[in-house]
Amino acid sequence: MPLYLRLSMNIENSILPFLGRTVKFLDFYVEEEFTRNGITLSKMQFVFLMIISRNNGQPQNNLAFLTGRDKTTFTRNIGTLEKKGWVERKPSDQDKRIKLVCITELGRSILQEAAPIIECIIDEVEEGITEKERASFLHTLTKIRTKLISLREDKSK
Repeated sequence: MPLYLRLSMNIENSILPFLGRTVKFLDFYVEEEFTRNGITLSKMQFVFLMIISRNNGQPQNNLAFLTGRDKTTFTRNIGTLEKKGWVERKPSDQDKRIKLVCITELGRSILQEAAPIIECIIDEVEEGITEKERASFLHTLTKIRTKLISLREDKSK
């Protein structure tokens, strides 16, 4: 059997592609629910706003790390949020080169609208999953994430 066919069979039966497709379905569902409720927010923007609101006034670089995005991607996304009036960047008092990202009242307002929708989605999706299944799943995801971090660190040396 050719290598590409064996590889294809291995990919189809592995966790990572299945996980990736599931996350895509989640992204689509969250954004459909936001749209259905008149909220012009993407799932990614929601996540960014949540992290910024929890870490309000932090430097862009710190927030990029917390979101798991590189600085360029984070900066581009912050620009979009800033254009919508949801966040603002302010120079640091200690070092004017450092930009601090702050959520605005409008940003807090959109989070207030979106949070109940996210809570509802979580309840809907997790319905029927036992606490034991949930704990096992989270344990497995943590093992995968830890392994990926380790692989990245090993290859960057």
